[in-house]
Amino acid sequence: MKFKKLQLIMEKVFHLRKDIDTLYKAGFKDIVDAVDESLKQGYMSDKLMRIMRKLNADIERRGYAVVATFFSDELQTKDAIKAHETHPVKITLEIGDFGNAYNPVKHEIRLSIPMKIMDIFNDHFWDRNNILKAAGGEATIFNEISEFKMKGTINHELSHWIRNSQTRHIDKMMKKAKETTPSMKVLKQGKIHTVATDYEMDAYVHNIMEYKKSIGLKKYNSKKLSDLFIDIPSFRAVMSHFRRYKQENISDNSYMSTVKLDWQKLWIDWQKKLIKRLDREKLLGKNMRRLDKDLK
Repeated sequence: MKFKKLQLIMEKVFHLRKDIDTLYKAGFKDIVDAVDESLKQGYMSDKLMRIMRKLNADIERRGYAVVATFFSDELQTKDAIKAHETHPVKITLEIGDFGNAYNPVKHEIRLSIPMKIMDIFNDHFWDRNNILKAAGGEATIFNEISEFKMKGTINHELSHWIRNSQTRHIDKMMKKAKETTPSMKVLKQGKIHTVATDYEMDAYVHNIMEYKKSIGLKKYNSKKLSDLFIDIPSFRAVMSHFRRYKQENISDNSYMSTVKLDWQKLWIDWQKKLIKRLDREKLLGKNMRRLDKDLK
C-alpha cells in the first residue's frame, strides 16, 4: 500500500504557474529580453550593457552574480506553500556558470543563466550567423537563454524541492550517499548516470510543461520525441551521457567498472518510461510515440 501511494505521488505534476512567473520576472526576464534584442539587432543592446555593468564586478570576482533573491515563504501556489512548512528554502537567481540545483542540506535552490553562453554570444559580436558557426551549426544554442528554457529550469528545480518535501526521497538518498563509497553509486540509483534516474525524469517532465506552453498545442503535436531532446537544453545532458555509453560501452555505476552495457536497451527503456509518464500527464504529443533507436 505504501509503495502504491508513493508511485501515485511521483506521477503527479505540480502546477506552479504563479511562482514560475514571479521568479522569472524578478530575476531573468530583463536579461532574456535584452539578450533577445541584442541577437535581433546584431550587437549588444544598451539595455544589456546597463545590466552587465552592474553585474560584471561580481562575475569577475566570484564567477557569478546574484540578480534576485527569494525565500520560499514568498511563493503563493498551494504546493509551494505546503513545501515551505517543512522544507523552507532560499532561492537565488543568478548569472554565472554554477548551474542549477536544489540542495536540501543547504536549504537552497540556485537558478542560473549560463554565463558561458553569454560569452559565446559576446565573443561573436551578437551575430547569429557567426554564433551558429561557432556552435557547429546547432541552432539550439539560442534556446539556452530563452524564456521557455529559464521557466523550465525554475519549474524543474521547484519540483525537486516540493517532491522531496512530500516524500523525503532526496533527503534519504543524500544521507545514504554520505555513508557509501563511491557516493555517486547511490545518487545514480542503479542507472548509468543521475540524469537517467526516476527522480530526474520527474523533474524533466516539468521542463516539458514549459516547452509545450511556449510553442502552443498545434506545434507541440507536430513534434517528435527526438525533437524534445534537441529543443530542450536540459535533455542535451541526457543525450550526451547516453552517447558516451554508446561510444565507450561501459558501466559507470562505479568508477572502475568495466561491465559491458547494452546502451541501446538502456536508451530505449528510458524513452519508453518517458513516453509512459508523458501520456499519464497528458503531455504526450501526437507524434511522440516513435522511439529514437540510433542516438545520433
